[in-house]
Amino acid sequence: MRGRGQTTPLHTHARKKEDIICRHGVLALELWAGHPDKTRRGEEFTVQVNGGPRACRSGEVVRLQAGERITLTPGIYHAFWPEGVDCIIGEVSTANDDSNDNLFVNPDIGRFPDVEEDEPAVIHLLSDKL
Repeated sequence: MRGRGQTTPLHTHARKKEDIICRHGVLALELWAGHPDKTRRGEEFTVQVNGGPRACRSGEVVRLQAGERITLTPGIYHAFWPEGVDCIIGEVSTANDDSNDNLFVNPDIGRFPDVEEDEPAVIHLLSDKL
């Protein structure tokens, strides 16, 4: 997981379904029922937390304690960050095509920062051009 002060950019997936699992610490997630520019803040929708339904509102922050998990389906926009010094998370998901499945609210951010590689890749991502 990222350190204090770092947040994943607000995004959704076209096809990917994922479980985000908080293994240690507290994980905060900002959730939206749809694209924030087209969805009314406070609009109610339901997500699965720990296998059961939980009502939430667009723009609301949901907090997961260690041992809790949330299931995010395509179309639910989400950003997340650690609430404390330490947070360990895991993700279990369907396969993700980084080039076509990630939909960012700010598309200029992108999935990965530009990195100048000085060594050949040992393992390739689906989006790597071979």
